[in-house]
Amino acid sequence: MKIIDAFLRYELQGVDSSLIKIGDFCLQPYRYFLNGKSISAVNKDDLDFMYHVSSFVKNKKSISDCPNLQSKTISDKRYLRFLKTILMIVSFVPGIVFGSIFKFFGFLFYEDVIHLFSLALKHFNPIDIVLGSLKFPISQEAVVAAIQKIKSSPLNQKVRSLAVIGDGNVDLGDLEDIAHLNPGKLILKGAKLSLKSKLQDKLLETGKWQEVSKKEKGMVHFADKTLSSVVDKVKAKSVSHALSHCTKKNMKGKALRAVYVL
Repeated sequence: MKIIDAFLRYELQGVDSSLIKIGDFCLQPYRYFLNGKSISAVNKDDLDFMYHVSSFVKNKKSISDCPNLQSKTISDKRYLRFLKTILMIVSFVPGIVFGSIFKFFGFLFYEDVIHLFSLALKHFNPIDIVLGSLKFPISQEAVVAAIQKIKSSPLNQKVRSLAVIGDGNVDLGDLEDIAHLNPGKLILKGAKLSLKSKLQDKLLETGKWQEVSKKEKGMVHFADKTLSSVVDKVKAKSVSHALSHCTKKNMKGKALRAVYVL
């Protein structure tokens, strides 16, 4: 069922197949109502790098790493949005029928499309990353190398959580690439996130991380007067406990990201 839904919701951009293009065009109503995704595979050094944006977003986003990835934009004019919605409702069922037929034959005759679709499925499958272990804790140099390797992965997968089990001398403060990975949870043991660091600033800038004011933390006299808050560090008993823990929610009801310390 999940594969069928992905078949209908994922638009494969840049594919050299008229059947796939016609199929994806017909399936616009399905993507419009069911959070469709546009996916583009950019070939670099004989590797297919996967990128995506929401198929229907309010503002077009520029992605420097993927110049040929286009997002569909919705006009700000209310009556045009209304007319578009009516059109999508009317063409919903015919779009699924004809879109599925054209796209199916596109998959049937083009092996490359099947390969890209399998990569797209992996791309949207979130991962949990654990660096180091209690028996073999990781060093600072190894963490830097591992983060760089994950960042350059062609699949460009969403990182659900990143756990770093260090040797006691690991400081993630200068590893801004962690903010680029955008993990849902950052779990630390034998590693630290310095209060005054580049990564701390990057995380706070997003507004997506659980934070606490200096006053709450008893840090009123903290040297950096420009820093009104810091990323909160939640205590956890184990990695599994941190993964299952529910974080606080923001004003919109969305779960905040959090840093856990074991």
